[in-house]
Amino acid sequence: MVREQFKALTRLVPVLYCVVIIVTLILVGTFHRAAPLILVVICPLAVLFVVATRLVYWIRARSRLDEMSQAEIEQQMKLVGIIGPALSLAFTIMGLVLLQYGNQSEQVLAIISIWIIAAASGLCLYVLPWASIMVVIAAAIPTVLGLMLTGHGIISHLAPVFAVISGLIVFLLLEMHKTFARIVSSRLDLDISRTEAEAAREAATLLANTDPLTGLANRRVFDARIARYGKLHDGRPEAFLLMMLDLDGFKPINDAHGHQIGDAMLRQVANRLAASVGERGIVARMGGDEFAVLADGKFSNTEALALAGQLRKVFEAPFAHDSISAMLDVSIGIAAYEGHGDPSRLIEHADTALYHAKTSSRGTTAFFTGDLERKAMYRAEVEQGLREGIGKHAFDMHYQPIVDTGSGKITGFEALARWTHPTLGVVPPGVFIPIAEQLGLMEQLTEVLLRKAAAEAARWPQDLHLSFNLSADQLIRPSAGLRILGILAEAGLSPRRFEAEVTETAIMRDIDKARETLDNLRAAGVLIALDDFGTGYSSFGHLRDLSIDKLKIDKTFIDDICGDIRAANIVSGIVMMSNSINMTCTAEGIENAEQLELVTSMGCEGAQGYLIARPMSAEAALQMISASRAVTKAA
Repeated sequence: MVREQFKALTRLVPVLYCVVIIVTLILVGTFHRAAPLILVVICPLAVLFVVATRLVYWIRARSRLDEMSQAEIEQQMKLVGIIGPALSLAFTIMGLVLLQYGNQSEQVLAIISIWIIAAASGLCLYVLPWASIMVVIAAAIPTVLGLMLTGHGIISHLAPVFAVISGLIVFLLLEMHKTFARIVSSRLDLDISRTEAEAAREAATLLANTDPLTGLANRRVFDARIARYGKLHDGRPEAFLLMMLDLDGFKPINDAHGHQIGDAMLRQVANRLAASVGERGIVARMGGDEFAVLADGKFSNTEALALAGQLRKVFEAPFAHDSISAMLDVSIGIAAYEGHGDPSRLIEHADTALYHAKTSSRGTTAFFTGDLERKAMYRAEVEQGLREGIGKHAFDMHYQPIVDTGSGKITGFEALARWTHPTLGVVPPGVFIPIAEQLGLMEQLTEVLLRKAAAEAARWPQDLHLSFNLSADQLIRPSAGLRILGILAEAGLSPRRFEAEVTETAIMRDIDKARETLDNLRAAGVLIALDDFGTGYSSFGHLRDLSIDKLKIDKTFIDDICGDIRAANIVSGIVMMSNSINMTCTAEGIENAEQLELVTSMGCEGAQGYLIARPMSAEAALQMISASRAVTKAA
């Protein structure tokens, strides 16, 4: 408000002073012969000097307005409140004194001059209500009293008229100031709204383009930056290097110490990466604990590895927040754009390289290559085929017999999943099972396979059991045991004919929930077999606590059992241990008679492997069972 008042004064006060100068000169010219020298020379010169000085100041102030401080502006406005009424009073007194020396026409001119100066002063100072009213009062009171004391009939009658007009002017000045204040207030509100809207727009832009946690560029900005590279620059597309970074070891920290500590660690990672990259490119947070670096220019493999090594160095020092200190590592996928092709695909390429780096060995760097692209496309087809195949029950079950080493009779079959993709052909279990686990589809897939295997096993003789691998996802799900028993009941397979195979890795994912599931199954009569025994961890420590009926010795021990005394001793020790704690034992991967003879001599009750039979279809398994029973009857 103060600045707006001062700004208005820089336009109005010069006009007022021009009016004062003109009116003063007119009075001097009118009374210069009749009035004394002091009234027509000395007093007017004093008034004109003050007015001229102030006129020069206000003209200059108009161009200096933005430079002037608030204190200077307020000081000048106070000065206006003093000089204005003083000049008005001085001019009025000078005009009233001149009334004694002129004729009637000259006297009327003097009175009109007083009115003009009073009205002009009030109108030109209306933005300062107290100053404008004071200049009118400074002119009105002396003038009204002076006119009344003249004793001249006509002139004295002008006193009440001047008083009324002065009052009207004061009223108008107050109304004008109110209007001015409303206009300034409206403009201020408009400026505030405009400023707020601009701030909101800037905040929205910042929010849209910035990761709120780290302050780095976000995925939107990153994608837009890459899209720009597809446009020609100096006649050709630009080249750049893209790196995708994924933190190794962050999730355990986040889970153990909470999101507040995790967020603090991510901010530190962001600051270190941004400082390391500097002006050579941009760093963005793509989401979670994944970051990306975009570096301008063409890079050789050596230069790209050097930049990746520099980024890795920021993880050499621990990340600390409050009392928590942790070490993190990073896996990096690199893809280069050399001015041809679609730059938007580079994120996919770098992601592919990152996935390869993480699956091959965490904390490493991998380049995108055509071979990786082919693998990525193959994986993508497998993933899509898995999602569709589960719904369509497109998986087959093959069965490998398990025999009693003493009698050679078939005691059961292990169910093994097989999948033939419409375009990819046969997809090995070692490929689609890990992918299903990573996609979170393992529980659905296992239930589909179990339903099919249980229905086919129900057709076998009652003394044969079905051995089936349960996934880790199934073991740790609430009420998993009841769901498995429900599937067996639907198929008409007795729980006593079902052998649930579990791995140590699956159990150790959540041992408490796994123990609950295994206890429920065992209580219903299901046999529990620990598969791949000896390849996991904590095996001996948990055998006592878990409901295990059988150990299946992993093929890796059986392969060398005949030529490596240490492997033979390990297998012998496992068999002896299982017998000592009332568990049966089955050797997997039996491929020759010598291996079978050796494990039999060690006291291993069961055997399974290519020597006995390869996995076969359900119909072939039924034929094998019939042939085996026929031989037994004949004997």
